Amino acid sequence: MIRFAESRDREDVASIWRECFGDEGYYIDFFLNNLFKSERCLIYDYEGTPAAMLHLLPINLIDQAATFKTQYIYAAATLPAFQRRGLMAKLIDFAVVYGIEKGFKFTSLLPANQSLYGYYEKCGFKSAFYIKRTILTRAQLTAAAGNSKSAIIIPSDDKAIYSRRLDSFNSALLWDYEMFSYVLKEWRFTGGEIISFKNGYALCRKTDKGLLIKELCITDGSFAAFASVLLERFEADIFIFYLPQSSQLFENTELLYYGMLRADNDNGVIVESVFKSKPYYNLMLD
Repeated sequence: MIRFAESRDREDVASIWRECFGDEGYYIDFFLNNLFKSERCLIYDYEGTPAAMLHLLPINLIDQAATFKTQYIYAAATLPAFQRRGLMAKLIDFAVVYGIEKGFKFTSLLPANQSLYGYYEKCGFKSAFYIKRTILTRAQLTAAAGNSKSAIIIPSDDKAIYSRRLDSFNSALLWDYEMFSYVLKEWRFTGGEIISFKNGYALCRKTDKGLLIKELCITDGSFAAFASVLLERFEADIFIFYLPQSSQLFENTELLYYGMLRADNDNGVIVESVFKSKPYYNLMLD
């Protein structure tokens, strides 16, 4: 039986999350305390046992001047003992039908790894988003910085970042302010830094592979000054940049699948337009 969660399901949701994703309790509590809402969580009860779940978060697909209500599937998980029974596929189908009834034009998700793209294709999704990934050594970043002075860092202001983000990406999947505030809060909670300066901002986090620059939003010609900031602020030897597919910042980039889209059958023309515009897709709580 598929149903929406109730307040009594909080512990079961936490248990599914813990067993399937392996996250620590403090992070699961952070999500549940800040973002969990019964009407946003679907549960598959298998003979009375909550066996699978997914969360539906509101987001907007911006395609040039048009805005389309979209729902984002997050933390989709099935307990290992109940896998390979088609529970998740049924949950997704239910979520898409529900979304259509509520006026959502699209349902989107970001597979946890590249191998899952094939599974979600069988569930009706198509790869619609990509990112460019560039990896620079410290020496390469130093060369890019040249003799530029570091950009002056200013206090981060969530509303200013949100506004700049809306102005910078006119073809993108973008959170509303409520959700974006949570994304920034989650970024800081998990050890990430937000660096703001006059000509833009960046979200950075140390990883075991190097410093990840998850989102970089700067004006043309200001990268050298930002590169100097990274070199002064972080001792990393490797710098990993995630950039929009349209970015011309680096010559040597790797194009990766980064997100999928499913639409109802009446949206064929819209889908083709969206696919051609190569929307930006990032900060998706992945």
